[in-house]
Amino acid sequence: MSAVSNTGVLRKLLEEASHDIEYRASAFWQIFLQRAFRDDDNYIVVCEYPPDDSKRRVDIVIKHYNANHHNFTAMIYTEVKRPSGSLRDCEDQALDAALKAIDSDNLRAVYAMTTKGLLFRCWIVDRTSRCLYPLHGEDSPADLSQYIHIDSQFGKEALSSIAHMRGEPPLRSNPIVPSSR
Repeated sequence: MSAVSNTGVLRKLLEEASHDIEYRASAFWQIFLQRAFRDDDNYIVVCEYPPDDSKRRVDIVIKHYNANHHNFTAMIYTEVKRPSGSLRDCEDQALDAALKAIDSDNLRAVYAMTTKGLLFRCWIVDRTSRCLYPLHGEDSPADLSQYIHIDSQFGKEALSSIAHMRGEPPLRSNPIVPSSR
C-alpha cells in the first residue's frame, strides 16, 4: 500500500515528480517530510541547510527541538537526486553531511535519507562505524534494488522508518571534561 493517498496535494506533487527534474522530486519530499513531522511542535523541516558551519548545504534537514535544553539537534539529513542522478554521489553526500553533524554537534548518531526521484532509502550513521547502515534492506551501498518507490506496496516503509527515527532521536555524546590535577 502506498504512503501517498490517491488524491490531494501529495498525489499531485508525486505525479509532477515522476519527471526527471530534481526540483520536483525535492518539492515532493519536502512536503512529504513536513507532513510526517507535523503532528507536534518538536520538529522542524528546513531546506538547503548546512550540517556544520561550512558552506556545504543539505537538501532537507529535520531537526528535533529539545524543550529542556532549548536547542535543536539535527536528526535526519536528506539528499535528493533526480532519477538520472548518481546514486553513489547521493549516498556519499548524505554520509558526508551526517559525519559533519556528528562531529560538529557531538552526536552519537544521526539518520540519513537518500532519494533518487521517488525512490528512497533510510540509514543511520553512528559515531563509531562512520558509515551508512540501512534501516531497511540489505547492507549494500549504491544498490538501486534496495531502494523503495514511495508509491509502491512497500512505500509505507518510509513512514515506519520515520516512526523509528522519531522514537529514537539522536543523542549528544557526553562532553569530555579535562581532568583536574
